Amino acid sequence: MLYAQNCNPIIITLDFDSAKYFLLIFSMLGHNTASNPTQPMLISSCLFELDGGHVELDKFHLLAWSRIVRDLGIETSKVQIKQLEEVPDERRIEVIQTWIRPELDKVKVNDFISKKNVLFDELVKDVSRDDIIPGALDFIRHLKDLGLFVGLLSMHENSQVILDKVRTSDLFDEIFTIQANKGDKLSLNACSHIFKASGVNPNETIVFQRYANLCNDNIVDEFHTIGIGRIEKSNPHQIILSSFENLNLSKLVVDLSYIHVSKFNSKRET
Repeated sequence: MLYAQNCNPIIITLDFDSAKYFLLIFSMLGHNTASNPTQPMLISSCLFELDGGHVELDKFHLLAWSRIVRDLGIETSKVQIKQLEEVPDERRIEVIQTWIRPELDKVKVNDFISKKNVLFDELVKDVSRDDIIPGALDFIRHLKDLGLFVGLLSMHENSQVILDKVRTSDLFDEIFTIQANKGDKLSLNACSHIFKASGVNPNETIVFQRYANLCNDNIVDEFHTIGIGRIEKSNPHQIILSSFENLNLSKLVVDLSYIHVSKFNSKRET
């Protein structure tokens, strides 16, 4: 049901696919925000997290953890590797602790994490353009052709080393290096002031990040977030992409609009 100012409600019945594309047309007429998802959506910026949203680095994280665990006399099985794959990197030590008896104390845990990070920094030097997420280059060029601001987010001290290896620095309008302790999760809210200083409006920004790092829905404060990675479980309030292949901004706006309206309506009903 749609309401026009000073008019009676207009009732339109559409099937699921038609409704989604109707939302796309509707989105061109105004401005959607995370706090007011019933308003149409405008996207002016896209930000890509380097680790998992632009380049697939998780194999280097997993290899580093496996080698560190091996030093404790544990050979990781396929089941254990899958357990690690399903959680953010900063929480993998919690999973590993369940394999070790007795559990490591806090000092040993911190030492364990430090050794892993040093090993990761060595392993990631082998990154190449083959590790760029499929379709990412074409999708970024598509966004640039549309005139959008395209930025890169990184918490890696050696992010420039990685970018030099994959040769994609020139694709981004700005590279944001977020200062944080190694192993910390990227906090969009904590660094929103950095983006705003560069003219990035969170209300009009999609952030692409590793699926395991994604929050419980597609809204982080005023940012719209989309996960990249293997889809293990469906969530009606998330968009998860296995890659960027055959992707365009119009389809994303449709899907985000539909999710935001659906979530808003479900909250009103409860």
